Amino acid sequence: MSRSLFLSILIWGLILVSCRGDQAEVPAYEPAERLAEFSSLLVRSHNALEALSMGEEFWPAAATRRWMDSVANDPDGWALQLDFGPGMQWADGSWVRGTLSLSGMHWPIQKGDSLQINWSSSDSFAIKASKSWVSVLGHVQYQALAFGRSQMIWVGDFQQEQQKVHASAFSQWELVPENSLEPTWEDAHWLSAQVDLSYVQWASGQPIQWGARVFKAERAKHCLEQVLAGRWIASPLLQLKDSTYMEHDPFRDRRCDATVRVESGQQEWLLDAW
Repeated sequence: MSRSLFLSILIWGLILVSCRGDQAEVPAYEPAERLAEFSSLLVRSHNALEALSMGEEFWPAAATRRWMDSVANDPDGWALQLDFGPGMQWADGSWVRGTLSLSGMHWPIQKGDSLQINWSSSDSFAIKASKSWVSVLGHVQYQALAFGRSQMIWVGDFQQEQQKVHASAFSQWELVPENSLEPTWEDAHWLSAQVDLSYVQWASGQPIQWGARVFKAERAKHCLEQVLAGRWIASPLLQLKDSTYMEHDPFRDRRCDATVRVESGQQEWLLDAW
């Protein structure tokens, strides 16, 4: 074998090994990114229904309202479709587009009432994130337990670019007690949730299932668009044996921002949650 032929084979071999290595490399923080994105969707959904149940005008005044059933307090309740067109801003600063369907039994909303939000493929509903629009499918069931207390079940899919994630969650919302030992914002609430996510990981093509079992975060009326503080505890990642933690206030500065810190084993990353 000539020297030049040997060198050519060696170079091509190194290129192929390098390509295979790039394809096999999996960013371990990607499941945490998906969880951070879904926590934002979860919080926004809970915000919208909590605000509505307390008589606050959460939806943009410019949204088109189509009443499917405008009679409240009758046996089949009321139903409303909201159309946000190509994009407009909610009260929490979120940019949304498309339509959603909202229904309930009583108006005004009473203790123990349930509300429903539904998103279908024909609605083209999406929320704007820092990278691109995130489309949402599925449904939410919200129940008002008492003034400032509620619970919510979220089941559906969210998709960003070509990646679709199936998610289910149960969350509870309540006012922070005034005698709390932790410093709190005015009008602050605790949001506690547990979440299950499943999707195919972009980098590896592997199916991923991930459960976040503990999440308690402080929120405030004047800072609706992000979680102020709180920590997810999730386990396991397929490629890491250790539990994974995601801290929403990594700098302990209690700022309303989207930065989270992810810890898994000996590894640590700072990510943009939204």
